[in-house]
Amino acid sequence: MPRLVLVTVWYLSYLPESEQLAALVRDLLDAAGVTAPVSAPTGVELVRRRRDERTWLFVISHTDQPQEVSVTGHDLVADAAGTGALVLAPARWRWFARAEPRRCAAARVRHTPPRA
Repeated sequence: MPRLVLVTVWYLSYLPESEQLAALVRDLLDAAGVTAPVSAPTGVELVRRRRDERTWLFVISHTDQPQEVSVTGHDLVADAAGTGALVLAPARWRWFARAEPRRCAAARVRHTPPRA
């Protein structure tokens, strides 16, 4: 028997100015219940990735000024605990693991040629 799925569809017949588009996207995200992993200023992108029990947070600045973001986790770029305020340099990024890693997995991988 077919399942009935209720969806909401939004139709936009034009491309609004950037401020109007930003307000519309905020309204759409609010309506869908989508929230940011942490609060960030305009121009700072936050991307959360998950695999099993581990999560990673990418913090990317698309601005030409230093930006401050409050994060917790392990800073995989600096290999240090990331707690509290992160000052992100202009046009830079950082990568945080939510659980304390022993070491970045890529650093432990060694290529072993197959035996003949």
